[in-house]
Amino acid sequence: MNNNHSTIRKQRIMRSLICKSHTRLPICIALVFSFVPPCVFNTSFAQDKSVRPGINTPFQKPTPSEFLEKFEVESREIFAKRNEIVAACQVNPGITIADVGAGTGLFTRLLAKATGSNGKVVAVDIAQSFLDHTIESCKSAQISNVTTQLCNQESCLLAPNSVDMVFVCDTYHHFEFPFKTTTSILKALKPNGKLVLIDLNRIPGVSSDWAMNHVRADRETFEKEIVSCGFVRSETPDVGLKENYFIIFRNATAVVESTSYPAIKLAMESFVSKNDVAGVVTMVVTPNATLHLDATGLSDLANQTPMKTDSIHWIASMSKPITAACMMMLVDEGKIALSDPISKYLPEMAGLRTTTGQEVTISIEQLLNHTSGMSELPAGEAYSSPTLAVASEKYAKLPILFQPGSKWQYSQTSINTAARIIEVVSGKSFDLFVDQRVCKPLGMRDTTFYLSNAQMPRLAKSYTKESDGTLKESPIGLLSGKKPNDRDRMPAANGGLFSTINDYATFCQMLLNDGKWNGQQILSEKSVTRLRTPTTGDLKTGFTPGNAWGIGCCVVREPQGVSQTLSVGSFGHGGAYGTQAWIDPVRKRCYLIMVQRANFPNADDSDLRKEFQKLASE
Repeated sequence: MNNNHSTIRKQRIMRSLICKSHTRLPICIALVFSFVPPCVFNTSFAQDKSVRPGINTPFQKPTPSEFLEKFEVESREIFAKRNEIVAACQVNPGITIADVGAGTGLFTRLLAKATGSNGKVVAVDIAQSFLDHTIESCKSAQISNVTTQLCNQESCLLAPNSVDMVFVCDTYHHFEFPFKTTTSILKALKPNGKLVLIDLNRIPGVSSDWAMNHVRADRETFEKEIVSCGFVRSETPDVGLKENYFIIFRNATAVVESTSYPAIKLAMESFVSKNDVAGVVTMVVTPNATLHLDATGLSDLANQTPMKTDSIHWIASMSKPITAACMMMLVDEGKIALSDPISKYLPEMAGLRTTTGQEVTISIEQLLNHTSGMSELPAGEAYSSPTLAVASEKYAKLPILFQPGSKWQYSQTSINTAARIIEVVSGKSFDLFVDQRVCKPLGMRDTTFYLSNAQMPRLAKSYTKESDGTLKESPIGLLSGKKPNDRDRMPAANGGLFSTINDYATFCQMLLNDGKWNGQQILSEKSVTRLRTPTTGDLKTGFTPGNAWGIGCCVVREPQGVSQTLSVGSFGHGGAYGTQAWIDPVRKRCYLIMVQRANFPNADDSDLRKEFQKLASE
């Protein structure tokens, strides 16, 4: 997107979110959460000094039983509406919630039941006696998922990125240092977090004399204070409150950077909360527009780094369609034909034989649709070659597993052999060809076989889900122990590329536009058609039922299961760690997922992909 247009768009969205005080936004508006220092925002309402010294003196050593008679009675509006309030918070099972100003533990107990046994509620208060009472009341109610945190006047003292929701009910007006305390809340929230605020109205002539004297400022003032700390209002749920108001806030920068389908956001949050993935980026585009773009979760668990829309991912086998597009560029130029035998360009491939000694000939098309029968190198040797030329010499010594064209069998060596042919015909290394012919024309600045030092901090970590449900950092096997920015390894066309979701979406949009992008014909319309046209006949292909194979792409012939919502003729590819990109030429949409989960049972058939495509198609 043009930077000027992006800036203007963000300004318009921010104005609409902050200025239109009566606009209701969906509670699940999707965000790309990232902490922004409060100084970025208007801090004229920030308080470095106490706003009312001594405001919390009565709560230093309270007697909980006395407050029970005040707090937990039907005449108190928020007690009478307690169930409606919790329902409006839309608590997802399994999340972590901080009840700030927990008091007698009324909402702590209700929220604990809402988040369930797999979730947790942290009762936060400045009074230890309130916290002790809350624990005892939870034990009496057989609630075991509650812990406590004694805070101070300036901070909630919660760990950074530790909670999914912060609930502040009838407490904000007791913040003696509202700027510092609210900033600590922003830091404590996870990337998919929200701040729920319920507080007393202070309206002259309407509110009681007690409220006018007790509450230091009105709703508008409190809202401006919270916004000055880096939040923006996202919803004002209506549960019938009259004496109080109810607002849900989100991170301001996250909102202005996100275009979303709220249902997708909620679904992806669920996969993150279940530790299926550490983080996920999702996107839906048309030929010329973005319908949905959102990031959820973390790109680095150890450092609690939020996943962002510009996070870089290892896209693994999503490199294959790019390789196929490169080959079709040479077809467009008349330099090769898909029917050509590979030995025409690679002399070492002459005289290939099957395991039974039968001599065979492999075509370029058979390399790209996985019917070549080529064998794989042993695991420890597969990616040890410094160049594709060296790798090709090794491939030539391997037996062919079956008569080419007679069977479909996914082949990494086939794709790398195709890339070696591109090198020979073009006279350029494959990584240079990809950069000059695909990345630069399409503006794919973050798509590369070799990350720069500047790009490394944006690389999302890869994780394996352990048997106990935790996520453990996992290496990228294709790198054979090397780092993503090491250049002393071959540009593995079968799965060596790194990219961002925006970059890959641009590649998909080019294909959806029949090879055109920004007025340039990157690939001929005829070649795009070849990519998405089945070439495998009636052969059974992977990795999910109902598919065929085109040129470097899987093609949906009979939508079913995970592909149920895609049209016949949709094409694309997945990656080993769960990345996905699927182009629907009938509906004129592309669906993209970026995750880094190393041990999906079948990355192409994951529940995450199925749920995303279902919601994105609605």
